Amino acid sequence: MIRALAAALILGVLPSAVSAEPFGFPLAPVEGGKPVSLSAFKDKMLLVELWQTHCEPCKVWRPFFEKTQASFRDRGLVVMSVDSGEDAKTVQSYLKAHPSSLRQFLDPEQKVSAALKTNGVPTVALIGTDGALLWAATGFGPSTEADLLWRIGQYAPVSAALPMVKP
Repeated sequence: MIRALAAALILGVLPSAVSAEPFGFPLAPVEGGKPVSLSAFKDKMLLVELWQTHCEPCKVWRPFFEKTQASFRDRGLVVMSVDSGEDAKTVQSYLKAHPSSLRQFLDPEQKVSAALKTNGVPTVALIGTDGALLWAATGFGPSTEADLLWRIGQYAPVSAALPMVKP
């Protein structure tokens, strides 16, 4: 148990005891429509990307998340892009200039960040089909990408487009 906790702290992994239940609050789609809660994606593996329009690393990693969505969609992975803390007009204006294939949601009150106990972007969280938070990290780089792909590969077969690399 102590080794597992130590490894989790070293890897920046949140304990699996945290569940998606705190994510029951609704998030409004950027394009309008009925709000959706993360808990609505029960029985799907959910990858949540928290970002902001001014975040340069968020812009750099957007293609990775789009490619991940395309590669794992047929294996049950849903990628949600959640703007953390900005208003609809700002996000809509940004997405008009920089279109994305990801599902876009607004979290102006930063409830997802609070539930994940993070206050930075980019933040990425992987939520299992049972609603348990499997892994989360703030900041993103090549080692985070490899770690995330490895973790997705533990729960969904890996496509040839994104080879599984153990970190």
